[in-house]
Amino acid sequence: MSETKPIVGYAVYPPALPGLPYLAVTLLPDGKVEARQFESAAAASLYIVELSKGSLKPQSRKH
Repeated sequence: MSETKPIVGYAVYPPALPGLPYLAVTLLPDGKVEARQFESAAAASLYIVELSKGSLKPQSRKH
């Protein structure tokens, strides 16, 4: 049985303007893209690390 990777790729983006959040963007194996906001780069990076380990599940929604 093959194991599916929880994410294919990721990026952490800094706020575009003061007062906006950091964004953790993940590319999922099913072709969906997830973006979540965080108060710090460290929190966004930790989310990506846990997601890539499989400790967390993506929370993608259809828009």
